Amino acid sequence: MVLPELDVKYIQKWCALKEHSRHGALSHFEAQTTNIHVTVVRVDIIPTETTEITRMKRFVARFRYTKTTGKWTLYWPDNTGKFHRYKSIPGSKIIRPLLEAVDHNTESLFTW
Repeated sequence: MVLPELDVKYIQKWCALKEHSRHGALSHFEAQTTNIHVTVVRVDIIPTETTEITRMKRFVARFRYTKTTGKWTLYWPDNTGKFHRYKSIPGSKIIRPLLEAVDHNTESLFTW
């Protein structure tokens, strides 16, 4: 299955706007795609006393696309990396409301 190209680009742009620095570590966000979903991953680049750089990756959210309905659904990761359907918002043909749900993170399920 092919994901809607414009939606994927929108998610990628959204990720690019999330880059920030916290506690000496630079964090950026990546959109990793498969044929059925886009997983947003936070990558923390942590400087060390040597020239080595430590990279830590954490799942933030997953947007799953169902071709038959043309809808995106949102999933949140638990601390083992398993994803669970975010039931507070229904599936949507438009990706923006799902991204806004992650931004607002009212239930503290998405790791920023």
